[in-house]
Amino acid sequence: MKVKKIITLLICLCFPSRALPFLLRILGYKVGEKIKIGFSIIWLDSIELKDNVKIGHFNLVNVASLNMSKYSYLQNFNILSGPINVLLDEKASFGNFNIVRRAPIGITYGKAEIKLGQLARITSSHYIDCTRNVEVGDFSILAGKNSQIWTHGYYHDQKGPGRYRIDGDVKIGSNVYVGSRCIFNLGVKVVDGVTIGSGAIVSKSLNKKGLYVSQRLRHIETNADMAKASLFKIDKEGLCEEVYEKRIS
Repeated sequence: MKVKKIITLLICLCFPSRALPFLLRILGYKVGEKIKIGFSIIWLDSIELKDNVKIGHFNLVNVASLNMSKYSYLQNFNILSGPINVLLDEKASFGNFNIVRRAPIGITYGKAEIKLGQLARITSSHYIDCTRNVEVGDFSILAGKNSQIWTHGYYHDQKGPGRYRIDGDVKIGSNVYVGSRCIFNLGVKVVDGVTIGSGAIVSKSLNKKGLYVSQRLRHIETNADMAKASLFKIDKEGLCEEVYEKRIS
């Protein structure tokens, strides 16, 4: 498998785009016609590219699998790294300077994927943590710059060194607009037809379509032990710390 990954890397770096479909098919990959791959590092276990897919220059794609549908594209200077399955539907895209990361198995567990729906777009300079799954629905956009999506966090004990991790999926529906510098916390869902103004922090699910903007800072009474009551403990051998999951409600 490692030899195949090395050959894939060299083919994508050294050969012109017109030769790539034939060469990648020889390696057993499902590859369409008229694909273009610029000067990018492609290091993965599985790749499937449909017709007219484009990967630009100076990207690092070091993931478990990459599946790109027709006319989807990855522009320039993006980093996709970790044991993640990356799925782009038709005409979905990443712009420039985006980062999608997941820590190695042992810190994380099981499979995780980032999925962009039809014509969904991650524009520029956004950060996405894929400890768990992230989904962006059809015709939705992370617009502007510097938004963050987090699928893990921590609760600390009120005294001493104790803490535990909480993981949870983030699911953004279809026809959702997200302005610059928004932050999504773990375990939240955004329904279809929502507009989120710049600088908003989404820490709970948005279950009603419409416009949402940031609110003033407020105090919420809680502690680490109270929080465990609504979480689900992850019992996976080999995890390096105590982990709980917040499930989307």
